[in-house]
Amino acid sequence: MNKNALKHGLSYTEIYKRWTGIINRCYNKRSEGYPRYGFKGIRVCERWHDPAKFFADMGDPPTTKHSLRRINKKGNYEPSNCYWREQSSKT
Repeated sequence: MNKNALKHGLSYTEIYKRWTGIINRCYNKRSEGYPRYGFKGIRVCERWHDPAKFFADMGDPPTTKHSLRRINKKGNYEPSNCYWREQSSKT
């Protein structure tokens, strides 16, 4: 079990799911998103390797329809480059 999961109390929250998503696509070579992120050199800032600090900086997504976006698509996941954006519905 992830030792961070025990100390931050966020394990079963929506924000923790979002955090594990960005960590996986940037560092887990088996992740479906790795070719578009980690393989291209996109990383997560050192501060955000702690899910509690990610939550402190970003807070909960406003709704379940919001996803974490990067301002500079070639830039890393870090506070100055990320924001919550509502996903558009595809019809």
